[in-house]
Amino acid sequence: MEQKKVLFITSSLDGGGAEEHILNLCKYLKSISVATDLITISPEKGKLENKFHKEKVPVRYFPLSSLKELLLPWRLLALRKLIREIKPDIIHAHLFHGEVAGAAASFFTDAPFIATRHCSGVEFEGFRMTIMRMMRRRIDFVIAVSEEAVNESLKGGHAMEKMSMIPSGIDTDIFVPLGVEEKKKEKSIWLKKIFNGNANGDEIVVGTLAAMRKVKNQSLFLKIARRVADSPGDGRHVRFVIFGDGPERKNLESLHAGLHLDGIVSMPGFTREPWKTLPLFDIFLLPSLIEGTPLALLEAMSCGVPCIASDVGDVGTALSGAGIVLESEDEEGFFKQVLSLIDDPQKRLLLGRQARSRVEKDYDIAPWGERIKEIYEAVLGENRSDKRRTLMLRSKKDQITGNFPK
Repeated sequence: MEQKKVLFITSSLDGGGAEEHILNLCKYLKSISVATDLITISPEKGKLENKFHKEKVPVRYFPLSSLKELLLPWRLLALRKLIREIKPDIIHAHLFHGEVAGAAASFFTDAPFIATRHCSGVEFEGFRMTIMRMMRRRIDFVIAVSEEAVNESLKGGHAMEKMSMIPSGIDTDIFVPLGVEEKKKEKSIWLKKIFNGNANGDEIVVGTLAAMRKVKNQSLFLKIARRVADSPGDGRHVRFVIFGDGPERKNLESLHAGLHLDGIVSMPGFTREPWKTLPLFDIFLLPSLIEGTPLALLEAMSCGVPCIASDVGDVGTALSGAGIVLESEDEEGFFKQVLSLIDDPQKRLLLGRQARSRVEKDYDIAPWGERIKEIYEAVLGENRSDKRRTLMLRSKKDQITGNFPK
């Protein structure tokens, strides 16, 4: 892969899991001397742009107010000029809008075109499924981060031998647990800041990190916070934190006010340094309705935080034996499990250690990046069809153990 260039195309750099996924992949490719470039089609600059600049990844804007602009001859000419300037060896697209733009870009280069599918039931609903079927002949290979994403891609007409399931990976050297004393000190400062001084630092923190969208189900998070605050218990001091931003913020703020959660729940917005905030959580709660393999969950696990999450996407696989998994609408179950961890510090400690161990073993950035590099090498190789046979969908057992055929 030396002296090759991978061009990533994405919908935006707003700071979601898909964008962090691309950033992690850029870091890995940089470590093995593979050049990267990035095109975002969002009309607005994203929250993660500076992180890409820090990794010396060129960020290029090709703003599209609508995908219909790709039907305009002058916009296509501008895209062709950009692709010929970058001269990619591989185009790797993420998210629906990025994938459509990537398909258009693939007409102006001989570079193989790869798409990563991050979740199911959101990106390719309705007419988008028709567009997926239309694009499939342009795509050389599909990487899916969960079995549900694989199944959705199969429905879209993609062949099994041109697909592989590779859950997301993270840098376990960055997302690390804090020592007891350091955590106590840092948490005290942090809580006083986000709760306007109304905290002493000894509280148990139940937190989540996700874009404020309906599929993240943060309304359930707020309801659980209210129930925990109302539940009897001597000496129980708990604070709840939602990191993230997005279109559901106003609705969540309204629910926050209606449930009288001032001083109980803080929603400080997007965090640019999750590796500093996640280790301060005592419990990570993710009640999503739809997921792939959520990066925030893996990051929390890597930080040694015990996790409770919905059994959607590949969450169950990630947390198997290393966390608590529930149905996404099971409010009573979430409430009881959160309460049980609040009241059982030894169980929190055990689950946190198990979570860290699981991520180090199965989701570290190096083996994850290696699997993607193998796909790059396969689609660039002369005997492409033979190499693809070894990269087709693995069983769930292989995904967990990392026993990938070579």
